[in-house]
Amino acid sequence: MATTSYRMFLWHRIGRCHENFRAPEISPGSIVHISVSEATANEVRFVGSANITLHNVSPGNGRVDFVVTVDWQNKLHLMVDIMIFDPPPGPVIVGV
Repeated sequence: MATTSYRMFLWHRIGRCHENFRAPEISPGSIVHISVSEATANEVRFVGSANITLHNVSPGNGRVDFVVTVDWQNKLHLMVDIMIFDPPPGPVIVGV
């Protein structure tokens, strides 16, 4: 299984933010894992007092859309790590 990772910085975010990342290897069937944390202006990650959450990760043709919510009174800098995996080889298993 091929894996590719990327890092992106999001500056001055507050509230609910619809974001996207583009890479040619992303397909609608890709498995995409994303992590997000607060970062300094020097691009150093840390755990601060703000609640930062990730929602609605949706891969498509050449891009992945996602929502980051920054629950804080001021705009914050964020660091996002994105890992892209090949689609699973077998059928989709539906939970009951």
